[in-house]
Amino acid sequence: MKYRFYIFLLAFAFALPAMSARKEKEPVSSAPHPQLTTAQLQRFDYYLYAGIREIKRQNYDKAVTLLSLCQQLDSNCALVNFHLGNIYHQQNIANEALHYYQRAFRLEPESYWNNYISVLWQSKETQKQAIAELAKAYSQHPDATEMMSALVMLYSQSGQSKKAIALLDDYERRKGPSAEITREKCNIYIQQNKPKKAISAINRYLALEPDDYMLSPMKGDILYAMGDKRQAFVVYEQEKQRHPSNPYNLISRANYFLGEQEYEQAANELKTLFRSDIDVDYKLSLLKSQQLAQVFPTDSSRAEIYEMILSQHPDEPQALSDYADCLFAQGKVEKAVTIREAIMQIEPFNYQNTLSLYDYYARLHSEEKLTALIDTCYVRFPKVLFYHYAKMISYAISKDHSSLLAIGRHAVQLDPTTDKNSLLVLPLVYSMMGFSYFQTDSLEQGIACYEQALKLIPGDLETLNNYAYMLAINNLSLGEAERMSRQTIEKQPDNPVYLDTYAWILYLRGEKVLAQYYIKKAMEKAPDKSDAELQEHYKIILGQ
Repeated sequence: MKYRFYIFLLAFAFALPAMSARKEKEPVSSAPHPQLTTAQLQRFDYYLYAGIREIKRQNYDKAVTLLSLCQQLDSNCALVNFHLGNIYHQQNIANEALHYYQRAFRLEPESYWNNYISVLWQSKETQKQAIAELAKAYSQHPDATEMMSALVMLYSQSGQSKKAIALLDDYERRKGPSAEITREKCNIYIQQNKPKKAISAINRYLALEPDDYMLSPMKGDILYAMGDKRQAFVVYEQEKQRHPSNPYNLISRANYFLGEQEYEQAANELKTLFRSDIDVDYKLSLLKSQQLAQVFPTDSSRAEIYEMILSQHPDEPQALSDYADCLFAQGKVEKAVTIREAIMQIEPFNYQNTLSLYDYYARLHSEEKLTALIDTCYVRFPKVLFYHYAKMISYAISKDHSSLLAIGRHAVQLDPTTDKNSLLVLPLVYSMMGFSYFQTDSLEQGIACYEQALKLIPGDLETLNNYAYMLAINNLSLGEAERMSRQTIEKQPDNPVYLDTYAWILYLRGEKVLAQYYIKKAMEKAPDKSDAELQEHYKIILGQ
């Protein structure tokens, strides 16, 4: 058969999601509505939750209408203003977003400062206002720790380090010393290039809390950055004696040995860390850092670390997924398949895992398992175009054109932006439908599908070849077929399939001398010279 179907081989890189610079933080509560009757309060709650539901659906006009009804009942509800601010923020209508965020902030500053101050801070023209507004709010709520930390950050970023330190000192006088406050001070001193002040702040805190886990390693890090390697190592050793499994110290020691290019020592520290019970996400992010490539340079050495992590977290899907990728990179595809199958049992709706499994089965030519996976995922992910495409391939192979077209007609109605793989296969869906329409004598629909495929991927050689051949064997637009086929052999002059198509079109157009030249070349380049279709064309064109 001239038409060639390809099973996609998919490659995936997993990464931790990036944190947004500005979060839309949902407040926990809002002020009551003492002026409302019970009936009015019921209507208010109905409009509010209906409005929030429409926001999630991105039906912003409906949401605004519903929240406006809330405002008619209670114009001073900070939560309603907050959600209105979110609506306009999500639509990038900055002035309206700022207006409603400001109203929420004015009504309840302690709960609604975050978004308002964040939006102000985005523009240089309003950064002074952001600091002034937050400072005033904090003066009215001096126990609001998050507000204080945000104000410290704004002072620091605007070059007002003295005010930032003063704010931290005041908080410490009222609340008592803390590791977090000391660390914030140290960060500011380091930004000011005043490492000795940072060390002094740490020493003062450690005099009060000598068993603190965090600040002693930080002191060693600052000393090492100052060039005092000997004293830094003394600090790390002392902390190791006090707390052998301190994760902060293990990281600091590993960095120290990395800096000194003592990779074996660094590896030992990190292995101790990976065997510990610290957060698995931190372990995984650490293992992916570029620095660790020096310590664990081979896939096999990284696989060993993943095994350590999994000994502590045996059912952690991301750890299993990263381990499978590592095994796959080593060529241990069958073992990687076993891991991916285990993830599928833990997280049956993990779409990325099913795609990786699809890739692995395809590489292993596990047709039975691949078919079973496609059947499962076609049902499990009904809105994902990729598995409709995969299902269509199976019908194409079995020449069940009716079933292929039924799925295809549904598939092209789906949203292809669900994932990058669906976007990639959409033109192939149209191309396969074009082929099946031609096979069922629905020529107009077939032409329309091929044209749509070429709109999505202009100049795609497979589509041009298949479309040209379908036109040729149906004796349609042979000039256009020749033009498309010529593009394929210009790009790939040694491709026997493309050469065969071009020779056959030339023959049908009566250009027999050229047709003989290209069919001979197709036969010469063909890896399988016994291909029935090629043999047939060869005999006809040469008049044998």
